[in-house]
Amino acid sequence: MPAHRVDVVLAHGAWVDGSSWSKVIGPLKAAGLKVVAAPLPLTSLADDIAAVGRVLERLDGPVVLAGHAYAGAVIAETRDPKVASLVYIAGLAPEEGETVADVFYHSKPHPSWVLIAEQDRMINPETQHFQAERMGAHARTRPVDHTPMVTAPADVADIILDAARDVAAAT
Repeated sequence: MPAHRVDVVLAHGAWVDGSSWSKVIGPLKAAGLKVVAAPLPLTSLADDIAAVGRVLERLDGPVVLAGHAYAGAVIAETRDPKVASLVYIAGLAPEEGETVADVFYHSKPHPSWVLIAEQDRMINPETQHFQAERMGAHARTRPVDHTPMVTAPADVADIILDAARDVAAAT
């Protein structure tokens, strides 16, 4: 990792908690990154965005903000200037004015990174490809299911590390 420290904030999807990132946190910390799993209350999108905001307030930045599934919508709404890169892990990436439902059945920091889960049965891989292309993201396709941070943590850690290296090189 370059000299500038990069912080990583991980936002979990629905029906799970921060422990879903447990297999990813170790490799990121071993690479010298400060890693925080944001505790989302999952009470509303606004509450979850605010929860991520509270975590970001405690960090100096720059920050790589990663979101799994539903949390893609959460990180897409983050406006903190410390966020230098977004990483979507089998995630939703709504455009301004779109709802999660619009994306599910159908201006962000750049660059963005997307891990497309080819065996995802929750968010159609075609939707993930569409979103990645629409945002001009660095996309990586893997033959993984909807929870790659549990079933393929090395792939998840790798894409987050690449985003962090990119941010560190730019600062």
